[in-house]
Formats: sequence, C-alpha cells, structure tokens
Amino acid sequence: MLSDELLQAIITIGASQAFTLGLLISLKRKRGKADIVLAVVFFLLFVLILLFNYRNELNAISPGLGLYSMILAYAVIPLTYGYVKMMVNTFLWPVDLKHAIPFVIALAIMLWFFYPLPESERLAIARDFSRSKEIWCNIIYYGLFALVFPLYTIFSIRTLNQHSEKLKTRLSNIDEESLEWLAKFLRGLFIVCVIFLVFEVGLEKQLEIFGNDESDLAIVIPFLALVGLIVYAGISALRQKIIFVDTEVNNVISNKPKYEFSNLTEEKSKKYLDTLIKVMEAQRPYLEPKLTIGELSQKVGIPSNDLSRLINENLNQNFFDFVNSYRVKEFQILAKKPGSKQYTLLSLAYDSGFNSKSTFNAIFKKITGMTPSQWMNS
Repeated sequence: MLSDELLQAIITIGASQAFTLGLLISLKRKRGKADIVLAVVFFLLFVLILLFNYRNELNAISPGLGLYSMILAYAVIPLTYGYVKMMVNTFLWPVDLKHAIPFVIALAIMLWFFYPLPESERLAIARDFSRSKEIWCNIIYYGLFALVFPLYTIFSIRTLNQHSEKLKTRLSNIDEESLEWLAKFLRGLFIVCVIFLVFEVGLEKQLEIFGNDESDLAIVIPFLALVGLIVYAGISALRQKIIFVDTEVNNVISNKPKYEFSNLTEEKSKKYLDTLIKVMEAQRPYLEPKLTIGELSQKVGIPSNDLSRLINENLNQNFFDFVNSYRVKEFQILAKKPGSKQYTLLSLAYDSGFNSKSTFNAIFKKITGMTPSQWMNS
C-alpha cells in the first residue's frame, strides 16, 4: 500500500493541476460563459480535493469541515453537465438552473441535521461518515455516488454523443469540433464512479482483509483515479485550442427542427441525386479535408437542407459518412497504383482527403470491415 505521505502528495498534485487549469481558462481574454463555468468547475475541484485530502487535519479545526468535499461534488457534477450543454448550444436559461437542486438539498441537509449536533457527535460522524447509521448521512453519501454522480455523467456523455451525431450532418471532419477530450474525461468520470461502487460494495470484505486503518480505501482509490483524470485533462485539453486560445467559435450546428425548410419532392430527389453523384466523381470535392455541407451545397447548387435530407433519406448516410466513403474509395485507388508502396498509409490517406489518422482508421474499418493494413495485405 502507498504511504499516507505519498498519497497526500499525489492528491495535492491533482489539486494543483485543477487550480492551474482553472487559472489558465479564467485568464483568457475572449472568455465565453462556457469558459467561466469550466474554470469554476476546476476551481471547485481544487477546493474539493484539498478538503478531502486534509479532512483529518480540518476536523481538528471544525469537525465535519472535510465533509464539504461531498457537498461541493453535488455542485461540480451538475456544473460539468451545464458546461457540456453550453458547449453544444443546448443550455436553457433559467430552466436548467433546476440542476442546482441536488446541491441545495445536500447543503440544507448538512446545515439542518449536522451542525446543531454537539461537537463530539459531529467529530464521530465526520470520522466515519460512510458507515454512519444516520439516515441523512446515507442520503448525502449514496445520493452522490449512486445517483447524482452516475446520472449526470451519463447525461453529459449522451449530450456529447448527440452533438457528435449532429456534427456529422454538417461536417466531413469533426476532430476539431467533437470535444473528444471532454468525452474521454466524462467516460473516465463514469469509471471513477464504477470503481467507487465496486469498492464500496465490497467494503465489509475490505475491513476483514485490511482492518479499520484501511477503511478509507473505498474512497481513496476513486480519488486517485480522479487525480489521474485531472492530469489527463491538463495534457489533452491543451491540444484543444478552443479552450485555452483566444479564438472565436463558429456555431455550425443548428437547433432548428430537422428539414424545417426542405420541400424535397421525389422528382427533385432524382435530379439532385444525379447532380450530386456527378459532381462528387468529376470535381472530387471530398479531397478538401474540411469540406462542410454548406460548401458542397454551393458546388452542387442544392440547398443545404435539401442536400442533407437527400443524403440521409436516399443514401441512408449522414454527410460525414457520405463524404468519407468517397475518401476511402480514393485511398483504395491510390493504394493500387504502381509505386504506391513507397508511401505510408497515412500519407495516402491525407492525399485522399482525410485529416486525421483516427478518423481514417475508424471510417475505413466501418466501410470495409478491415483495417487499412489488413486491406493492403489482402
């Protein structure tokens, strides 16, 4: 087992990382509302981790002060969900303020039931909060880890997935817009929650093996996983220029009803489809890595809403898959040419219009059922 000193050092590093990320974001000159929310999330994580890490020392000052790490978690998790909704333009003010209700309830329970108690009772509860027999303790403890934490993490992941699908109706390359670092961070949070539940379910068994001195294991390990996630966020989010660099964000996603302005008839569909196929084969617009549906709309002379509907309903594809299927065909043509073996697969992929290795590999396997190297060998 790690020593207490090493554990505290690791967790303090995670807290410092969270503070640094919050500071970097808050110092942006062109801050948006989403930036402010994300900065607050990281600052709260900083305080939350310190409250947890030094809870025993804080109990000597004021019994139960460390318990506010859990109360702050009730704020951090819905705030993260709010940040996700702001980033994908689905946050509704003031309707979405309802997500503050879990935090308000948890805080009210603490103030109502905990602080009127004598100091000796508060200290006893603070030392062994997770196994307290008090109903209000269980409501706060399990309400966070078994309800609010997993539910809001799932909500956030689902919202990002929906956003990614919407992007695919407008863009042929979504790497710079898909918030993949955030999606991975949220999936990591969900894993942290699962880790906690697994350890918490087996807590009694742990007590048999490790004894009372190791009873914090059920929550220390998830906190270490959380620290790892924060470090990951610091490394990967730096690559997402939209977060730390003062750039304008173009809103490529419309929240209007699907095909609201489309009056596509069967006769028009056939005509448009012929035109679309001819342009794709003759002009090869898919070689432009950042081709959007608006740009293709101008090239083929078809309104973008009609073009989107045409691809969805007549070809059973979204814009992303439609364009990238042509890029896969282009790659296969280039790979079969004499002398192609002197080039790398990635080089041929870039020449085919792809702009990232991950997208190329994923879409190629989706269409052909093989990886690019497997296809080459076959």
